[in-house]
Amino acid sequence: MSERTKKRRIARARKKKTPRFIDVRKKPNAPNIIEMIPQRNPDFYYHALKEDEVKPKLKAGWITISIPRFLGRLGQGFCRVAGLTQHFNLNLDDYGTFVWLSLDGKKNVHQLGVELREKFGEKVEPLYQRLAHFLSLLERNKLIRYVPKG
Repeated sequence: MSERTKKRRIARARKKKTPRFIDVRKKPNAPNIIEMIPQRNPDFYYHALKEDEVKPKLKAGWITISIPRFLGRLGQGFCRVAGLTQHFNLNLDDYGTFVWLSLDGKKNVHQLGVELREKFGEKVEPLYQRLAHFLSLLERNKLIRYVPKG
């Protein structure tokens, strides 16, 4: 091994290494999602499907959320030039519609789960895993946010 290679290895070993993985373990001060209170983001338009709007695999009464494709002017201009719609629709099923309409900023996730189980029974099991995953997807896409207790 050459002297130059040895110096490089020593220099690399001395540098502070960044972890190659994201630590997904629960942190001691992280809030428990069951106690958190989700609220819909008022910036997104949503409506319930009517009988004349129903397409295959959709039902009347399900919620459709309209989400903008691009927020910047460049992306919106691209949509106009390409002939695309400025928004796309996110269609929620029975469970998603029920949860979406229940997100009022007053009920925590545990209360939402209790109401979901009362309405749909055993079909929603494993309840809290599915509900937490659904809410995390909504939060990641900025459709909901969590409000403080009080």
